[in-house]
Amino acid sequence: MTTTFQELQVLSTHLLKTVLRARVGIQPLQPAHFYQPLTHSEYSHFLNQQDQRASLGQQEERALAAELQNSSATSAAAMRQASLAEDGLLNTIDDLKAELLQEAAHNGVRLAILSNLALVDQVQKSNAKSAKDTSYVDIKLQETLHQRDKLSRELAVAMQDLAAVNDERQAIQQSLIAQHSKNRELMAKVQSIKGSSRSSATPSRTTASELRKLDSEHSKLTSQLEVIRNVLQGLILESGLDWAEDKTLQDIIMMLGEFD
Repeated sequence: MTTTFQELQVLSTHLLKTVLRARVGIQPLQPAHFYQPLTHSEYSHFLNQQDQRASLGQQEERALAAELQNSSATSAAAMRQASLAEDGLLNTIDDLKAELLQEAAHNGVRLAILSNLALVDQVQKSNAKSAKDTSYVDIKLQETLHQRDKLSRELAVAMQDLAAVNDERQAIQQSLIAQHSKNRELMAKVQSIKGSSRSSATPSRTTASELRKLDSEHSKLTSQLEVIRNVLQGLILESGLDWAEDKTLQDIIMMLGEFD
């Protein structure tokens, strides 16, 4: 494309020089003291030469104009071809850029995968190297875990036993409360009978029989309370509870002691 513009410049310069030569082909005028008038034949010859030169100049101008037009057309075609070539080159460059970017992305993914594989391999080697060093710790840890599980099972069994003891204690407590109420009623009845027997000088057979019956029932209830207290004390000792710190147990023990 640069060569075409240079050719146009050369052709334009050549055309300008030819036109100047055609227009300025007359001999320069002589000074006044050398000037001589032309004859009719010389003047006719001069006019013919001028016409010939003008005709030649016009022919050269037309030839140069045609040549210039051809050169312009050639230059325009060359410019179009160069533009098309440039567009094709730009498209090719864009395609190459896209391919390079895609290849760079693939290379980045491959490098990331290789880096991760290398890191995994390094970790595996490190774990294999330190396996011997941590074997003792692993064994102790397993023993501790087994011991923990064993104690947890024993604690669960102890909690179940304690729950059973608590249930039995509550049942005994309810039984003692009922027995205590019954004892109070019997004691009130015994005291009433004893008071009435003292007031009468000659007690009847029925009153004596009732007194013996009440004394027998009282002895039986006292024996039952003793058995219940012994059983309760045994349960308290087995459970490891301190009855002096438990208000409920303390009340029960003291209540049982009232009938000693």
